[in-house]
Amino acid sequence: AGSDVLLRQEDDERYWTEAEPSRDGRWLVVTHSTKLTAEVWLYSTADLSAPPVLVAPRTPGLDYAVAPAGDHLLVVHNRDLADFEVAWATLTEPGEWHRVLASEPGGRILDVDAFAGHAVVECRRDGYADVVVLPREDGGAGGVGGDGPGAPVDGAPVGVDLPGEVRTLTPGAMRDFDTTEVRVVLESLLTPATTLAWDPATGVTRELHRLPVP
Repeated sequence: AGSDVLLRQEDDERYWTEAEPSRDGRWLVVTHSTKLTAEVWLYSTADLSAPPVLVAPRTPGLDYAVAPAGDHLLVVHNRDLADFEVAWATLTEPGEWHRVLASEPGGRILDVDAFAGHAVVECRRDGYADVVVLPREDGGAGGVGGDGPGAPVDGAPVGVDLPGEVRTLTPGAMRDFDTTEVRVVLESLLTPATTLAWDPATGVTRELHRLPVP
C-alpha cells in the first residue's frame, strides 16, 4: 500500500529478519540473526518514525536476544559464557550488560520472557528442559540484585517445585505483561503434556489443561 513505511532492510543474505512486539507493548523488536550472530533494534510503538535503539552491533560470534521489561531490558547472550547468561541493561545504555543469572555447569540458558513483576527463564539443567523465575521486588522499583547498582531483578532465582518423576518443563503461552502467574508445560514418561499455572509468591500450582491420552 502507498502508506506502508520501510523500517529496516537487511541486505546481507546470511541474515534473516524477525519483527515482533514486546510484551509490554512499548517496542517493536527487530532482530537480524544468523545461527551464530545477532543484532537487535528497538522501535518505539508510540512513534515508529523516531530513531530506533540499537542494543548491540552485530559482532561475529555474539548471539543475543532481548526482552524489553518496562523500564529496562533483559538480554540473553553469550558474550562471556558459551552457554549463555541473563543480563539486564538500561534503555539509555542498552549495550552495557549486567549479569543476573549465569548458566550452570553442563546447562544452558535458552530464552527469557519479561513480565511486570518477574522474568521467566527457559533453560536446560541436568540434561532436562526447565523453567526458572527471577522475581522483581515491588515490581522492580529499586533494590539491588545481579551485577551493578540498582539492578531491577531482585532476589534469588526460583525454580518450579513439582515433586515426582523426572520431567521436562517449558514455558507455556503467556500474553499478559502484568500477570502474577507463570504458565509451564509439564511432560514426562508418566505424565502427558500438562499446562500448569504456578504462583511464584505462594507456590500454589493449578492444572489448566492435560493432553488427552487414548
